[in-house]
Amino acid sequence: MADHSKVVPESEYTKEYFLNACAGYDRFTEDGFKLGGALKRCYDRAAITKTDRVLDIGCGRGELLFSAKKEGAEVYGTDYATAAIEIIQSTIAKIGATDIHVAQAGLPDLHFNSQSFTKIFFLDVVEHIPESVVLETLDQIAKQTAKNGTLIVHTDNYFFQKITMPCFRFFRKHLLRQPIIISDHEKLHINFQSLPGLAKKIRNRGFRLEFADYIYPQSPSDLIHWTSIRNPTGLRVLYALLRLTLATPAAHLICPTFDIKAVKE
Repeated sequence: MADHSKVVPESEYTKEYFLNACAGYDRFTEDGFKLGGALKRCYDRAAITKTDRVLDIGCGRGELLFSAKKEGAEVYGTDYATAAIEIIQSTIAKIGATDIHVAQAGLPDLHFNSQSFTKIFFLDVVEHIPESVVLETLDQIAKQTAKNGTLIVHTDNYFFQKITMPCFRFFRKHLLRQPIIISDHEKLHINFQSLPGLAKKIRNRGFRLEFADYIYPQSPSDLIHWTSIRNPTGLRVLYALLRLTLATPAAHLICPTFDIKAVKE
């Protein structure tokens, strides 16, 4: 039975959070949506077509729903937060998309329990919910994913959050004598997963992994978003060192997030 005593209060997920702090907010507009970062990468990985029935768990502002609807797919979304549902409904009213189905629901309830989905997104949600809720939600996902259906997961990396970040903050505070700035929204992240651990939980529920890897820069220019270095030569050198490091067990420590794509057998 899920331990709901550890669940983050729904009131913490405000409109300010979704429109000014939640991942991808800088690309979202009141007139629609723009996918970028993890949202675009995971959406592209799903390869949605007009024959799909799509469920976005923790749909937030609804960008994935609107994108999938443009492909002609049948789309459903759930979110724990009243603010998220209100934002989506406002956008639906503006674009006139009456056949986008959204509902407020707290996990492990997927709300649309009579449906079988060919594509399920579970992005940036795992880190917000207790472990018992994660396990029960994965059970429900397994029941509602169609045979050969796809599950896409994106979440934070346990080793980076619990080892690398504390070391970095200690170094910055005690050696560099620089202030540590911690976002108010970090308190919403209560459960970090390791890539091997979460991959095993998904496999144990009847899924075959097609992709499971850390997310890291794909070119020297990508490092601009990760570092203060701007010199092209410096970026190339740093990228070469990064690629060498990624080939070692240290990869578990240097990548903040990871993606998993799994197919129901």
